Amino acid sequence: MTTRLKRVYRAAQRYGLVVTVTAGSDEFSAVFQAADDEILSGRGLGRDYTIRYLPTTSLKDGDVVTVRGDGYTVRGHPRALRDGSELIARLSKS
Repeated sequence: MTTRLKRVYRAAQRYGLVVTVTAGSDEFSAVFQAADDEILSGRGLGRDYTIRYLPTTSLKDGDVVTVRGDGYTVRGHPRALRDGSELIARLSKS
């Protein structure tokens, strides 16, 4: 993982763009997104939750994480982005 990317995450956290995520006893920084997505062939909206984070913690399908006091469950296995210096995990609200 690059030092440059770590610095970007630290700077983004100072400006509130990155949140602290808790997974068991681990805490790490992540970019949290809650985007609306069309479901049922456009008849409704659903919310798609994701976190992007540095590979300093190991998440897997079914793990429970806390973001801003709310519980979420990891859906599927997190995917590596680009060269693997960041991971993205899909979440569902618990």
